[in-house]
This record gives sequence, C-alpha cells and structure tokens, in this order.
Amino acid sequence: MTTRAAEGSAMASTWTYERTLKDRDVEEKINYFWHRPVAFQLLRPMEHWGRRPSPNQITVCSGIFGVASGVVAYFSPQIGAFALLISALLLFISVILDCCDGMLARLTGQSSEFGMVLDGAVDFLVAMAFGLGLSFAVVPTMDGNWALPMVVVTFPSMVFHCAVYDHLKNRFVLLANPPKPSQAKAKQPTNIFIRALKAVYENTYSGVSYVLTGVGHLDDRPNLSPEKAREIMVKPMRMAAWLGLGTHFFCLYLATALGVFYVEAPIIAAAVLIAGLLNIWMLVVAVAWRRGEQALLKAAAASAE
Repeated sequence: MTTRAAEGSAMASTWTYERTLKDRDVEEKINYFWHRPVAFQLLRPMEHWGRRPSPNQITVCSGIFGVASGVVAYFSPQIGAFALLISALLLFISVILDCCDGMLARLTGQSSEFGMVLDGAVDFLVAMAFGLGLSFAVVPTMDGNWALPMVVVTFPSMVFHCAVYDHLKNRFVLLANPPKPSQAKAKQPTNIFIRALKAVYENTYSGVSYVLTGVGHLDDRPNLSPEKAREIMVKPMRMAAWLGLGTHFFCLYLATALGVFYVEAPIIAAAVLIAGLLNIWMLVVAVAWRRGEQALLKAAAASAE
C-alpha cells in the first residue's frame, strides 16, 4: 500500500490552469473563459510524458493549421460552401495551439526571447493568410461595390485593436508590477535582431496606441504604489482585454462557419463585429484609459502632499 501511495503521489498532477496564466487582469476574456481552458485539456496529458513537444514546435504547428485555414477558404468556391466550415475549424485549432505554446512555456519554464518573436510572427502570418484567403474567395461572390471596402476597413481595424491592447497591457504591467532597476535591465533583449523588432514595434504599434490613449511606451509611471495603480487601472485594463487577437480570431472563425448557410456571411459578420462593434468599443476603452491616467496623476499628487 505504501508503494502504491508513493507511485500515486509521484503521478499526482502539478500542472494547474492557474499556473498557465500570466496576470489575470490582462488576460483576454475570450481566451480566459474559452480558448485557454480547451488548450489546457490538450496539455494535461503531456505532464507525465517522457518526451513532449517544445513550445516553439507547437507554435509552428499553430502556424501550419492557420495557414491551412486560409488555403481552404481560398479554394472554397471550387470545393463548396462546406469548405468554409473546415476553414473555421482549422483556424480554431490554430488558435488553441497558439494558446498551448505560451501555457506550456510557463508550466515548464521554457520561455525565451526567440519564442516570443516566433509567436508574434506566426500570429501575423496566420492573420494574413486567413484574411487574404477568405477575402479572395468571398468578395468576388458579393454583389455591389461595398464588399472590398468592408475588407479594407475590417483587417486594418484588427491590427489597430491588437496594437492598442498590447500597448495598454504593457502599460498596465508597468503600473501594477513595476520591475526593479536590475530586473528591468535584465529583461532587455540580447539578440540584435530581436532588439530591432522591438524597436519597430515600439515606434509603430505603440505610436498608434498613443494617438488614442495619450500614453507613450517611454512615459514614466506616476509615483504611486503598485496596489493603488492596479486599483485605479484594473477596470480600463479589463475593458481593453476584449481588443486582443484571441477575440478577433473568435469573431473570424465564428463568422466563417456561418458561410455554410450564407456564403457572404463571413465578410458581413466580420465587418459588423470587428470594424463596427470593436471599433466603437476601442473608443470607449480609450476614454476610460485616459480618465484612469488622470486619476493616477491626481492620486500621486495627493500622496505627495
């Protein structure tokens, strides 16, 4: 009995869902409640595997499924409307695997600079492949001159939203979890290629977000305790968490699946959800964030008196 108990203890799970997450306040809501729980069920059996895929290998698999979803969407006019359902399923699998790589990296301590860059590059590749495949397949079937403008507005809006979310997430982390000087120095990328990509990101995505929020990536945090800063900014951050890539991919694979019933539905639904509702929501978030930043300054001034 003792031996069996010891064996059972050795096989006991140490992987928990909470360990796969970063700061819950910055997690995308659609990921936290839908994509990540599904991804965790895929990861759980790997805990006791002698050999398991690396996070980077899972990232590459995510890219393969994502690009395949775009290819299937592109050939849907020849295959039939049912191909759009297959495309939606492939994109869903890609999103789940995209969640798995980061979750596995946190569970096993395998996070790396290269892995973060690879993940971002694959996300961009999947979004481009799927967007182009769906657009070239569906737009020619739509009557009128309004289809192409819908696409032109929808996909840049998607990039814009993700830029704002990423920028505000980084800002919130700085406010609520400020690094010590030694830690901040240690977190600087060592690879010159990664430094260059980071510079491009900070001067494009963060610049775009600055226009809306009035806060730049180089702005100092107010002299306020992390606890007070989190208390003030947690609501705007949770609002911004609906602007991330997971939300957009959810809208896209859901809209694409509707193409089985109505071939024009993917473009129309994506435009309504992304170019319509999420653009309005982004403006609401921007107002909330500006008010939060003003509240931070007032609280900092009051504490200095």
